[in-house]
Amino acid sequence: MNGLLNFIRNQWHPLYQLRKNRIWRAIQRYLDPDISIRICKTWVSVKLLRDLSLFFPHDGNEPTSMLSFRNIIKDQSIEVFFDIGANLGQYTWNALDVGVKMAFLFEPDTTNQRLIFKTIHKNKISNSYLWPIALGEQVVLSEFIVDDASGSVGSIDTLFNSDSLQFAYGLSKFRKTPVLPLDVFTKFAAGKRTLLKIDVEGAEGKILEAGQGFIAEVRPYILIECFEVKNMSIILKFNYKIVDLKENSNYLLIPK
Repeated sequence: MNGLLNFIRNQWHPLYQLRKNRIWRAIQRYLDPDISIRICKTWVSVKLLRDLSLFFPHDGNEPTSMLSFRNIIKDQSIEVFFDIGANLGQYTWNALDVGVKMAFLFEPDTTNQRLIFKTIHKNKISNSYLWPIALGEQVVLSEFIVDDASGSVGSIDTLFNSDSLQFAYGLSKFRKTPVLPLDVFTKFAAGKRTLLKIDVEGAEGKILEAGQGFIAEVRPYILIECFEVKNMSIILKFNYKIVDLKENSNYLLIPK
């Protein structure tokens, strides 16, 4: 299925083709203003050209995953949400819309950080907090590959293959970003009904491995994008059920 999707994307997807084009990238670099779009009840700051995918429901939209996400929050009375790999905070603004009391956004991309801060300020949001870092295996300064094409596939996992979007977009800019393990944040969720969303372009296994203390104590629900199922196999030792949402390699991990 991934091969078929890659073929369709490579042949016909207009945004994919544009993002590979050097002229388009140059235009995007110098003529790409911030604008606001409405997500749920929140006016979200985005880049007009870089974030065009948000205007097309066939790209970047995850209706099945988002429905499951919103239902879990409502059905389980989720209090705390960790948005790991927040991008522009799309999942956070949905979480707030259905009653989450507190959200923590983890985002290492500096452009996305600025836009998230702008969204929080513009909407006077008082219960959401941005951590401008990546989560990973240990406390360290790590190389982070910057995605100036789409803003959504930057990663501390810098070993990507020729089928990846990082390779297709010709990403080559790196910068150092602070990395902390998930266990550091246990006290923010201990004793509260918690949901994690993990979308970190290949680094999800590192987060789960270094978050075992958090998982054991908090037992959160987890929505995770994972292209290799083996990267989340560690969750089974904590007596979790893995549900394949059959959309964009997304899975729901449910504590039994």
